[in-house]
Amino acid sequence: MSTPMVAMDPEKKDDTFYRYKMPAFEKFELGTQRIVSNVDDKFIVMGSRTQEEMQEKVYAFIKKFVLCRHCRNPETHVSVQKDVVSMRCGACGKSTVVSPAERCTPLLASYYKTAKPAPKATPKPAEEQASVASVAKKENVELVPVIVEQENPALTLAKYLKTESSLEAHIRRVNELRSEHNLSDKVLVKLVFYAIIETNATQYMAALTQHRKLLARFVLVKELAENQSMEESAAAEAKKREKTLQSQLISQCESHVCLNRKPWQLPIMLLMLFEQGVLKQQSIEEWAPAKPKKGEAASPDAEVLKQKMEPLLAWLKASD
Repeated sequence: MSTPMVAMDPEKKDDTFYRYKMPAFEKFELGTQRIVSNVDDKFIVMGSRTQEEMQEKVYAFIKKFVLCRHCRNPETHVSVQKDVVSMRCGACGKSTVVSPAERCTPLLASYYKTAKPAPKATPKPAEEQASVASVAKKENVELVPVIVEQENPALTLAKYLKTESSLEAHIRRVNELRSEHNLSDKVLVKLVFYAIIETNATQYMAALTQHRKLLARFVLVKELAENQSMEESAAAEAKKREKTLQSQLISQCESHVCLNRKPWQLPIMLLMLFEQGVLKQQSIEEWAPAKPKKGEAASPDAEVLKQKMEPLLAWLKASD
């Protein structure tokens, strides 16, 4: 059984499109005593620690010593000069000095000062490469590349939507991708939305109309849509879940129009989905511009979105 992969950035745990992955911690017992093995470069911790505790410790380390402080990209290169540890980002090019007060900083400084650079691989002659391949084939040894690139699941689904016309087949493929990538309901809405957009990126309104039933299948709770009788607690839970899914779809619509610098298209898109039975009136009425993350400035599109949405919100309120 293969080791499950998780996002390197803890803030990207639910983002299926995030491409930097690492193996998740498997269940095992760890503890308080620690041993550093210089022979095989291992850090051994003994005792009792839960899988979740160790994963959080790894994330804490990554946030301090791996992710770029400016763009949060993990492609950083560590250098040490006179015991000062710094990281230079391979993506944005900016440098960050690691605080010497961190407990791991002296250990990192010591490691990178003594670490030997990896020797450059000498190209093997064609005859030797052919010999290795021949031996592997003879002994039934599979040569596996170190890095395996996985296709974005949204692109996988988009290709399937283009070649298969059956709604039942579309739903089945979405559920297969959910299982393969261990996706939550919210991420699944994002997956379906962007896969539909990808089928006709230049005319995405038409694409959403074409696949409206598929989209509705994953933003509406079936039991509520069919007015099935449920216990009060189950009905409340179903309504809460549907509200979350509807909100996620509206959020994806908002992100997409802003990304394309067409914020005026948001009310048009939401009205279309409302008339097609995908979005509910209450979900649209509860809309508000996405709040900026802590430390970030408000998006310049927020005020434009608010102005463009006012006529639609007023029309919905008047129609009650």
